[in-house]
Amino acid sequence: MISFSGITCQDETDQQIVMLPSPHVQFNVISAMCDYNSPILITQAGELTGLPGTFSFSGKGISENGMFDPKQSGPGEFELLYKYTDVDGCLDSAFQKVSVLAPPKVTAGNDTSVIMNQPLQLEAITDPQNGITFLWSPLTGLTDPGIFNPVAIIPSTIDNIKYTVKAIDTAGCFREASIEVKVFKTAPGIFVPNAFTPGQAVNNIFRPIPVGISSLQYFRVYNRWGQMVFSTSHIGEGWDGTLAGKPQETGSYVWIVQGKTYMGNTINEKGTMVLIR
Repeated sequence: MISFSGITCQDETDQQIVMLPSPHVQFNVISAMCDYNSPILITQAGELTGLPGTFSFSGKGISENGMFDPKQSGPGEFELLYKYTDVDGCLDSAFQKVSVLAPPKVTAGNDTSVIMNQPLQLEAITDPQNGITFLWSPLTGLTDPGIFNPVAIIPSTIDNIKYTVKAIDTAGCFREASIEVKVFKTAPGIFVPNAFTPGQAVNNIFRPIPVGISSLQYFRVYNRWGQMVFSTSHIGEGWDGTLAGKPQETGSYVWIVQGKTYMGNTINEKGTMVLIR
């Protein structure tokens, strides 16, 4: 540095400045992952010049040493920070986004019963509906395991079978659902118990047992005065012995039921049962 005073007077001094090399980091793209994946070590970030030093990560779902856990972060898009500090204290940092995907929701329907060698329409329902591929297992009796709605014709050698469907989205994330099927060696019908005990540990819901029935038109229960105390058209639903939240009294009740077989035939049944407390 040179300092001037007046026209010709001047003074000067020197000062040495040390320029330290700075680290240079790079954070490459991270592939999307499913929210059920195991924790992975993020290796896409690093220091490019070889300077000795230490690094750290920060962000949702990631540990300081770079272990990212999609189960901890949950589905979404998250920004991760990679910071590198060399031995002289100089530092550089970079951000990168990571996407954690939620697999499609899928259901395979309620457990059911069929007659041997009778067609059973399976159906997987997903959210979202588009861009999903399907894989049913086992292959026993299935017309096509790669569609959402295959037909199963279960041979007479099987008493019970559990079908599982895997719904896979375009990113490869998947969920599974299953349906258990009981196979009867009788004609299609609707069986109804002759008694039930609401509030007890067993036999506490009064419901029809459809065998080889694809849909239920109605199942209705009436008390001795002809008042309807319960009605449903959903297979698997039943009466808990109450009306408007009030327990009904012990005694006889009349029931009627109508359903359709997988062959399109209508089944009508009626009878009485005893409510026991």
